[in-house]
Amino acid sequence: MNIVNIPNKVIYDLYNKEMTPLQRRCFLIFIQNAKHQLKEIKKIKKDIIKESADFPSFWEQYLNNNILFFTFSLKELKRLVKLGKRPEKELIKLLYEMKTIELNTIEKDGEIGIYKIEDILDKTTGFEEIRLGQVVPEVVITKDNVKYALSPLIVREIDSMSSYTNINLENYNTFSSPKAQRIYEVLLDKFLSQQRFKKEEEILTKWFDVSSLYKILNVRNKTPYKDFKKFYIKKAIENINKKELEFKIVSFEEHKENRRITKVRFILKANKQSKNLLQKTSNPLEIIREKVQNEEITFAEFVSSLRKLRNIQICNKLPFYKPYLVLRVNNLSFLELYNPENNEVIELDNKDVNNIRKYLYENPKKIGAIEKIDVEVEKIKEKTIGKIYHFKKKKFNYCVKIENVKKEEKQITFIGTELITGKKDFYMKINKNELDKFISSLKNEIDIEEVKKENEIIKEEKLRDFYQKHINKVESFIKELEKKSAEIANKMLQYDESSKEYEELAKELTHNDSVLVSFSNAYYNNEVFRLNAKNLELFEKYVISGEL
Repeated sequence: MNIVNIPNKVIYDLYNKEMTPLQRRCFLIFIQNAKHQLKEIKKIKKDIIKESADFPSFWEQYLNNNILFFTFSLKELKRLVKLGKRPEKELIKLLYEMKTIELNTIEKDGEIGIYKIEDILDKTTGFEEIRLGQVVPEVVITKDNVKYALSPLIVREIDSMSSYTNINLENYNTFSSPKAQRIYEVLLDKFLSQQRFKKEEEILTKWFDVSSLYKILNVRNKTPYKDFKKFYIKKAIENINKKELEFKIVSFEEHKENRRITKVRFILKANKQSKNLLQKTSNPLEIIREKVQNEEITFAEFVSSLRKLRNIQICNKLPFYKPYLVLRVNNLSFLELYNPENNEVIELDNKDVNNIRKYLYENPKKIGAIEKIDVEVEKIKEKTIGKIYHFKKKKFNYCVKIENVKKEEKQITFIGTELITGKKDFYMKINKNELDKFISSLKNEIDIEEVKKENEIIKEEKLRDFYQKHINKVESFIKELEKKSAEIANKMLQYDESSKEYEELAKELTHNDSVLVSFSNAYYNNEVFRLNAKNLELFEKYVISGEL
């Protein structure tokens, strides 16, 4: 997870003056989480009133007059504030302490300052506004989450942040010394801001007033500088240089005024080893995938590896979700679904997250697999796959259950199974300008048996029309049937009546004679209704091919 080193004066003063190291860590987590969720809240609010030109004033009013609540995983918070296996009550105690931190401010001449209540009582003249409040006005703890409110003033400050320095909390938590943590925070901000513009390996920070360093490290002013230097600055440098961080502290310089050290600055150098390590593991998903495939890590270790990721896309085309939705880890190391087409973020509950983790662990090839997906096609699939297109062609009914969709330049091709005949890979091409009409005509289900009966009736009618059209050939057809019956009867004489061959020929003769009687009655007595579809098909075949 990344946390924030905040330059805004109100929050910076609060952070330095009023909090213990544990409270600062919790506060930084709250700030970063709020920054992320505030974007989503703002987007939702903007969508609701997007037609209104008064959104800026609405948002201004919202930040001034409302308490905003943010949500964070209770388990993650305990891990990130480094409480380890300590009882749950320790976390509750910390959250209570966060709630009791006062946030009392005086605005005077356009400047906002944080003061203790006793100091405010001494400054009650010439002020523009006094605010008496708390950093965290309310905390709600549930089984899985902590829901917390931040002071509207803090939310306003977060909303106005245009940039901030990301600190890796996994590295941050490895510091044994809170003083080293604070120096690392301050120097990382300077290192990254100057590294953007300087190509030199060594970076010289600005001068820090010794008095400001005392405040940053929360050391009493009465402590002699030589002790401050030995026990705090040098120890912190030693602690920082032992770790694989973004930089190492080469040395620090001192500035004297009247034999007294008044300022200090640091010389930093980019940590090549850390840089090389990052290059080797530039795609952590590949490493995780290989470890899972090679059965080198357990499921618990796999979950732990995912929790260390941030701001990275894992895969798309997950089962049970729309295929174009991307599973990603956000900047708080939480799994979420992201729609790249409209930038919508879909939060996942604990059950969904656990199911997805199990699926990835059982299907490691999906880890890091972002497939190219045509969103237009996938949206058409959502509306059409599994539905039935019922249409008529040459009076006959066709019912095609759609199973796949392909896009061409001007047409969409739908592929499916024709349910009446059972024919697979039935292709239908629809022009794009007719697509909406086509989709609206689809049905979820249809009575296939009824449609089949209708087709049989249509088929018989067509065959009867064919019969009437070729009635001049009926007489010759009857003669061919008589001829065939005589041939079968002669063949039967060659076999014993109990033989299998005789039995089969007898069946064939019976069928042929039945057809012969039907056509004779239909032709000579004008009883066309006696002809069924099968008989008419035989006649059609005879007319077309000249054979029975």
